[in-house]
Amino acid sequence: MQIARGPSRFSGTFTVALLLTTAGCGDSSSSDDPGAGGAGAAAGAPSTGGTSHEGGNAQAGGGGSTSSGTAGAGGAGDPNAPKCGNAGFAICESFEAADDGAFPAGWGARGDEWGEGTIGVTSDDAKRGGKSLKVDGGHNGQHFMDFKGDLGALASHHYGRVFMKVAVPAPWPAGGVLHADFIEGLGPGPGGSHHNVRWGVVENTEMAYQWIYNVQPSNGDPEFGEGTQYVYSWSGQWQCIEWFYDEPSQQGMLWIDGQEIPITPGQNHEAEIPVFDSLGVGMANYQEAGDGFTVWFDELAYDAERIGCDN
Repeated sequence: MQIARGPSRFSGTFTVALLLTTAGCGDSSSSDDPGAGGAGAAAGAPSTGGTSHEGGNAQAGGGGSTSSGTAGAGGAGDPNAPKCGNAGFAICESFEAADDGAFPAGWGARGDEWGEGTIGVTSDDAKRGGKSLKVDGGHNGQHFMDFKGDLGALASHHYGRVFMKVAVPAPWPAGGVLHADFIEGLGPGPGGSHHNVRWGVVENTEMAYQWIYNVQPSNGDPEFGEGTQYVYSWSGQWQCIEWFYDEPSQQGMLWIDGQEIPITPGQNHEAEIPVFDSLGVGMANYQEAGDGFTVWFDELAYDAERIGCDN
């Protein structure tokens, strides 16, 4: 597919590697987590929250599709009805069939959890249908759900889409910054690293945040990334988050509610987008966040073509 991209709108002087290292996202001595920036956490690190439930081993493969959920009582004309059942995307999860506190079939805990927090399906809020995935972040910690099937061609080229809601009032840093990640993928990087490639935010003390593309190597190399200006604030409403990765061309893009966010992976550092072996969503925050973030995710989808917010 031809990717249309306009000129970069990033005009700030943000240096994500310096800022995040100073903030403690890439230095284990400045945080309570055993993995510092997240990607370095040991696979067997103990979890103080979350759930050990794991679903079946669904297959994304290269030819079929994996969808979970029903069309919903409202039918195709109801904007609040789950759409995964009829979507035809390579992977689509509505969370409707999973028990509260568990994970849907084909998904499970990523296995590198640390710190405080819980993750699991809930019935207390949803964008479509009656259920979603909920993460309570706690003071700081990491809890992610990833797909347990074969990613097939999605490993090197995919679009993603998820609806996400952050509870307000959200935590804000009393000093410095607060870094949180929501959408992550893992895969091999240069120098024997296993990269954690993520879309997230960095908040400042003026109650504004920036979106970031951020990579945490596992081999001790410094984390790096690109970021927007600090011009965003939490609304307490559901947002449609879309992203794109293409490993051969090293391209990545991010959209919020259909609008492209001015981030260009590779602008200030090689993007180092890997062939992914893990894709998922969840929550990691690396500095003191008080009572922590509460985040919901719904209608998570991956496909070879752009998915959009209406499907």
